[in-house]
Amino acid sequence: MDKYIANLPTKISNQTDSKYWTYDIGCSTNVSLHWKHTNWLKIFNFFKEDPRAKVNFATKYVNPKLLNFNPENKIRIRFSLMPARMREILEPKTSPIIERIKAVNIFIEAGYEVHLNFAPIIAYEGWLTPNMQSYLKI
Repeated sequence: MDKYIANLPTKISNQTDSKYWTYDIGCSTNVSLHWKHTNWLKIFNFFKEDPRAKVNFATKYVNPKLLNFNPENKIRIRFSLMPARMREILEPKTSPIIERIKAVNIFIEAGYEVHLNFAPIIAYEGWLTPNMQSYLKI
């Protein structure tokens, strides 16, 4: 990885990040959920220490163990949000939506960059109710 990153051209600011090349990890696994199965600290430390790169991953889980690591804003967590009613039906074993929302500032204060994904978007009868409108204002 060092060799690959060292050969990258100068980073041009874009919507992904103004300074760092951003690598998306966890595309086939959930970093937050599978914390115990992979040495994520080794991976996180690599990106934390590299002067040209940072890492990014999406999750539906709030894992307080991640708060024991100081990422120095070199790790971006994207919490996925959807209407709570749909989460209860489609993703019952994931962290409740309100827990994910409450975790945002906690993770920011711990040094993480935090984004929110509105996914999946599911159209169902009544999905554009006033409650859904407020949800979309987040």
